[in-house]
Amino acid sequence: MSKIFRLFLLFFLFAPLSILAQSSNFFLFDVTNKSLTNETIDLDRWNYFSERTLPPDQRWAGQSELVLLQEVVQKITYGTFALRIKIDSSLRNSVLAIEVPSVFSSYRLFENGRNIGSKGKIGNTKESSIPSVESTVYYFTPVADTIELILHVNNFYKGPGGIKGNLRLGASTLFEQKLHEAKMFDYALFIALFLMGISALCFYYVRFEHRNVFLFLSCFSLSWLLRCLFGYHYRILEWMDISWEWVMRIEYVSMMLTTFFAICFLASLFPEDFKKKVKYIALSVLALFVLSILVLPPSEFISAIVIYLGFSTIILMYVLTVIAKAFAESRGGSTMMLVTMFFGSVAFGYAIVCYLAFFEINMVIFNCSFILLGIMLSFSVSIRLSRMDYLAEKSVLTLEHFFPGDKK
Repeated sequence: MSKIFRLFLLFFLFAPLSILAQSSNFFLFDVTNKSLTNETIDLDRWNYFSERTLPPDQRWAGQSELVLLQEVVQKITYGTFALRIKIDSSLRNSVLAIEVPSVFSSYRLFENGRNIGSKGKIGNTKESSIPSVESTVYYFTPVADTIELILHVNNFYKGPGGIKGNLRLGASTLFEQKLHEAKMFDYALFIALFLMGISALCFYYVRFEHRNVFLFLSCFSLSWLLRCLFGYHYRILEWMDISWEWVMRIEYVSMMLTTFFAICFLASLFPEDFKKKVKYIALSVLALFVLSILVLPPSEFISAIVIYLGFSTIILMYVLTVIAKAFAESRGGSTMMLVTMFFGSVAFGYAIVCYLAFFEINMVIFNCSFILLGIMLSFSVSIRLSRMDYLAEKSVLTLEHFFPGDKK
């Protein structure tokens, strides 16, 4: 009996030490030598508790593994990420911020037991959780030298699941400036696309020749605008409350519409070089894509986005070939259009690579490049139409080429 009592006493005395030893195995991110007022810190390594919703106000316990956040979030169903951060004592009681990029699922973020932000609805099953997609910055004031972060994450959507970048820690002023710049460039792109679409529509109603070019350019610009509103920063959610499912449907339909009208627009600019068979096959495939988006659940059509990206890449290569052929045959205005399309292929390629490689896109570069692309496109269309020899570029002439109708 005394032996059992001694064992119990030893366990009672050393149990706290074993818990402390276990907690000491957790990763401590020491940023005391970093100036958080001048730079942001990527929070890339976390302790991960698989399929556990860890209480944010209790001592961390149980088995965990040290993981890279971006790699693991793509593969989990649900779980808890935990991290301790050692900051300089001078940052106590100063306003800090954590930027959470687009998490294509749902999450809750706690700082020292306090819920400082969340997106969507957390659950242990697909049916009980609601995903979200927006990137957000959360502000908090640390009261100690050690910050304990708890991140509950759901990911029951393996297609869109994952996170576009790492969480970042820094002074609030750094993020306020970044958010202001991002919004400014986003709205600059919106305005540029809107003006381009409306201007093209006006030309459609006042011109007698090449009217379809302006109609398709207007539709292309406005569908591109819709794509920007329902993608990346999801600015549309700042104006209205739309369910995650419909945000996804509209985002992906807008991608198809942008490609659809781009094909129609380029085919109308180079009617003799863009083969009608290719055009109708491409438009039919896009129509099937749109139908699948409207019928299938988001988890299925988002998983198939790689098929669309591959299809878009093929179309882009074909378009470059068409314009290169027009350039070789000295079509009027084809030089500037070839330069524009090459720049556009680089810009779209950058966006596709960011998606497939699953790293965060630089939205300043993205927005600036597409604003410049819009200006170049408008300029190249003007040159193409002004130099387009409609008679010389037609293999078969009809009376309409010599006596164009004046109906609008």
